[in-house]
Amino acid sequence: MSVATAASAGAIVGANSVSASAGLPAGLSAPTALNNIINQSGLSATYVSGVTDFSSFVATTTASYSCNGGCYPELGGVATDANGGFGSITFSFASPVTLAGIVVWNEAGSASIESFSLNGVAGVFRMPANSQDFPQPAEVFAFSSITVSTLTLNILSNDGYSGGTILNEVAFDSAGGVPEPATWATLILGLGAVGVAMRRRHIAIAASVPRTGLTRR
Repeated sequence: MSVATAASAGAIVGANSVSASAGLPAGLSAPTALNNIINQSGLSATYVSGVTDFSSFVATTTASYSCNGGCYPELGGVATDANGGFGSITFSFASPVTLAGIVVWNEAGSASIESFSLNGVAGVFRMPANSQDFPQPAEVFAFSSITVSTLTLNILSNDGYSGGTILNEVAFDSAGGVPEPATWATLILGLGAVGVAMRRRHIAIAASVPRTGLTRR
């Protein structure tokens, strides 16, 4: 599997729902919630799932952090399992979708994810440990395209926090491309030309049909 830096031509896709193998990491409480990692609350910009160009979005969007009273309302994550494992997070999609990459906006600090594996995708991906610097950029990992309804992120290690792993946002790269504006224009013009040609053909056929001489009573 290859590691990439937002080189795909697909659209960015967000999960419809998310679940985890355990609760939130120790020390986190509401309004911090697992759903925050898919609701775009922790991003400096927002996208339209299945429409916004993946490459352009991740190249310019960073994680957005705020702290009020000691809580980070845009963060989510999963606690360390009872057996000492780092846990897993499962993303569900409204319908089967073909994906070619995952993008993570990491938590800044010791709870940031480092390594993980994905179901249906052979291999393990390394996530560089994040520093405390703000804002955090997108970290993108490409893989051979797979079609799934759910995708499980198995966390193998983080940057040193024993209570669990904290994430800011997670989204995915679809394998299909997003047409450029020029492509849309060409497509629209082409459809218009087809419509005109069909209308002319319909008129020509109608004109060639002999009248029967029947009259309405």
